[in-house]
Parts: sequence; C-alpha cells; structure tokens
Amino acid sequence: MNIALFNEEMDKIQKSIKEPSEIIDVFKQHLDSILEMIINKQASQELKFQSLKDLCHYLIVMRESLDGILKDSYHTKREIFYMNQNIFQKQENLNLVIKQFSHNVQIQRKQLHIISASKGLVCGSLILRKQDIKLDLLQLTSQGKGLNITEFMNEWQPQIYGKWILLVEKETVYFHLINEMHQEFLQNTVLITGKGYPCYATKYFVKYLSMMNPSIPVYYFGDMDPHGYDILQQYAYGNQYSSHELNNIPWIQWLNSYFSIVQFQIKKKNKLNQREIQLLEQITNNPNIPENWKSIMDSKEKYEIEDILVDNLSKSLLEIMQYLDGDLQQQ
Repeated sequence: MNIALFNEEMDKIQKSIKEPSEIIDVFKQHLDSILEMIINKQASQELKFQSLKDLCHYLIVMRESLDGILKDSYHTKREIFYMNQNIFQKQENLNLVIKQFSHNVQIQRKQLHIISASKGLVCGSLILRKQDIKLDLLQLTSQGKGLNITEFMNEWQPQIYGKWILLVEKETVYFHLINEMHQEFLQNTVLITGKGYPCYATKYFVKYLSMMNPSIPVYYFGDMDPHGYDILQQYAYGNQYSSHELNNIPWIQWLNSYFSIVQFQIKKKNKLNQREIQLLEQITNNPNIPENWKSIMDSKEKYEIEDILVDNLSKSLLEIMQYLDGDLQQQ
C-alpha cells in the first residue's frame, strides 16, 4: 500500500468515528426526516418503505441500536431477531433492514452497537497482544485450527512477523493449507478465511490488520467462478450498502491471476450456467474492477480450487508470493 493511499484511508477512518452524542443527534435528524415523509406522504430517495410493516421493521432496528448506545452494550443480530421473531419472520429480513439503516444514517454498524457472530478464522505468523495477554497464532496453527475472528479484534495489537496476508475463499482450503504443514509457508503467512462471502467482522479485521501493517501485501485465493470473483469483489470494493463501513481493501491482489508462474494443471472445467453468466456480467460492469481482472473473468468456464492438480498447494502458493515479493522489491 502506498503512503498516499494509507494516509487517505486513515483520514477517512478518523473522520468516521462518532461519539454517542453525535450518533444520537444523527438519529434525531433521521427520525425527523421519517416523520416528515409520513406527514407529507412523499418518499425521499434514501427513505422508501413499501408498507407500514417495512417502516415498523426499520424503527425497531433504530430502537435497538439506540438502546445499545445509551446502555453502552451490544445487541447481536440473532438476539434482535429472536426478540422480534413474529415481526421479522426470517433472519434475512432483519439483516437487510440493518444494512439499509446503517447505510442511510452513514454510521458503521459496530458504532450502532449491533454485532453478529463471526465465521472467519485466522492463523499463521501473527502475534496478538492485549495488556498482559500474548497470543502467538503460529502455535495455535500447529494445533490445527487458529483463532475465531470477532468484531472486537481491534482491541488487540497485531504484530505480523511474516511477509504476507493470504485470504482464502473456503474453509476447506484453509484447513488443507494448514494440514500440509509446510513450515516456510506457515511461518511467512497470515492465513485467513471468511468461509465464503465475508462477514462484517472478517472484512473489518483484514482491513485493520492491513492498516496496522501497511507494508504487508494482501492476497486473495478463491474459486475461478463468478461466486469466487464476487467474493473477491466484496473484499476489495464492497456493495451498495457498505461504502460507509470503510472496510474495503482495494489494494488486495488476486493470486489466481498469477497462476502462470507455477503452471497449474486443472483436473476439470465446467461451463457457466445462465445465472452465473448474469452474475459475471454484474461483476464486470463494476467500474472499480481492474481491467486485468476482467480479462481473466471473461472465460465462460469455471473450476474450483479442489480441481487444481498439485502435490503441495501451500508450496505452490508460496512460490507465487515469493515471486511477487521479489517483484515488489524491485519497483
């Protein structure tokens, strides 16, 4: 990450941090806008409710967030759902409202005191310190798992003693790389998985880790199919609801695009179906996607990481990252 980009990101993050009193003022203004919309029966571009039920859902989320801020406590999404199960019916309905609300008030979800159970894992060449506690994740890695990522990882002071941060799409690949026990790979790599599409906590942690260690490159390794591409896009550029979260990682590098360095052999490739072609078109229409990524995505074929024929995957990935590390040092 270059210095200018680092300073720009740090400035955005500092400006985004709000005191509880500031958030309450934002809530008051937002509630005034909602009341004005109801009285005038005129929806704004940001505030659109299809029904009274949708408005009710929205106000419940605002109430729960305000309750957490006033009490300085955190509500989980699951907790909010079970307290209002008859109203929301499905967890997905609540999740969407939380995204919309956070986007509309332009406040990061953690600052709204609404959190979720994380599914991400991290291991490898990383030490985490908090007061007199020290966790060496390489020791946890030798036990076969690593550490569960939570939404409070920023309470730890991270020290990377390796050379790279590697995000892998799948949990199965994460454990495969651990079980190969390639010492040079593990001793030089902070290995992270979001188990598919990344949760809020995983993205937040990767961004935090990268900002605290700006000289360490961040790589992504996933399936060569539209869903794998979309997950990469979510890490790098987010979606329509996440721009205010400031946890995107636009400097992430796509490790798959350097496969030619090690000449991977692929066991089988399949054609994309119509839904996958539509998803691919949506991804490539994103103006943020680099042109070299688009050219790789242009193939109408797909394969999974498990279809790569290689004796030692961690050794091959290490070879690619070593090549890129040497290339960066020459620049």
